[in-house]
Amino acid sequence: MKKKIIEAAAALFLTAGVCLTLHFTVNPTIVREVSDDAAAKIAESWLRKQISLRDYEVTEAHFMTLRGTQKKYVAMTYSVKPRENALTSWYAGNGEDGEDGWLVDKYGFISYRRAGPYVVTGTACNTGP
Repeated sequence: MKKKIIEAAAALFLTAGVCLTLHFTVNPTIVREVSDDAAAKIAESWLRKQISLRDYEVTEAHFMTLRGTQKKYVAMTYSVKPRENALTSWYAGNGEDGEDGWLVDKYGFISYRRAGPYVVTGTACNTGP
């Protein structure tokens, strides 16, 4: 009986470890301090994790909350250079074609939540909250 409990506990811890690893790999943006440039750090960290991008640049980012709700977002204006032949939706929505494959003046909203001193983003960046 004791062996089965140990096996079940080990399986539970392994599952929790895999889930946490996947969560922080796919949904990784963590900013320890809340400072003037924290919104830009969150936006840059979110863009850095997009494997379909060759390069990116955040022009402006700030925190916003929807009126009447508790939903929090980082609103950002940015430019991206998608990888060639990447299956991506970077061309959809907003922004304009720039030079050398760049899409410029895009804007988006990244949902986030606080977990103590950390900020963790959602997985999507939408063109509207």
